Amino acid sequence: MAAMFSGTLMLQGVPVWAAIALSLLIGAAIGMLNGLVVTMLHVPAMLATLGMQYVVRGLALIITDGGVVNLMTPSAGRANPGIADFLSIGSGKLFGIIPNMAIIFVALFLLAAFFFHKMLLGFQMRAVGGNPAAAVASGISSGKVKIIAFMIMGFFASFAGMLNFSFLNSVQGTMGQGIEMDVIAASIIGGASLSGGEATMPGTVIGVLIMGVLRTGLVFMGVSAYLQMVFIGAVIIFAVAADMWTKRNK
Repeated sequence: MAAMFSGTLMLQGVPVWAAIALSLLIGAAIGMLNGLVVTMLHVPAMLATLGMQYVVRGLALIITDGGVVNLMTPSAGRANPGIADFLSIGSGKLFGIIPNMAIIFVALFLLAAFFFHKMLLGFQMRAVGGNPAAAVASGISSGKVKIIAFMIMGFFASFAGMLNFSFLNSVQGTMGQGIEMDVIAASIIGGASLSGGEATMPGTVIGVLIMGVLRTGLVFMGVSAYLQMVFIGAVIIFAVAADMWTKRNK
């Protein structure tokens, strides 16, 4: 939705930086709403997130009437000269060698690792995820931490959508559909626990790379898209089963 919204604003002549900022704020606001649903209505986080995903995707389709937002047309360039700079973020290279996307990936990894492992809020999130009752008993505001966590995720989900938009030059409401299962699989393969409280940034990156290699490898092997879905689904089931087995034997 963030990409659809920002692209629509850019085509209307809104400055690129303003369109991006508004889209990121909307992402954080949606995350906050999701957090409120979890903390106030006591809806399980997984179900609340999946439900909100459908709501947001529907809104994205409504905004564009199911169409495609394309920034590569001549009219787009005339409507907003700043679009060229926005597109260079996803396709550009530092010194003509290092892709901007790779630099952003590494920068975000270092930022997230520092936050998750060195900052108090990161510790509180792990505590709330692992044992909410114990976290509350130690003086941590469980609800507040959950809402902040959802806001951060909403912000960076929007940020990821904007990067993807910049790389692809166009976007439609179905962009990213189905990727949530890859994200779940990558997180679990990287050591995150579905029961919460256990995860590391290096492990998560390794999980993401493994899923990327699997996807790319299946494509190069000529495996059909339908069989890829079967394979990825099996990987998710195996990863969850392994996580549950590890929990039971601790």
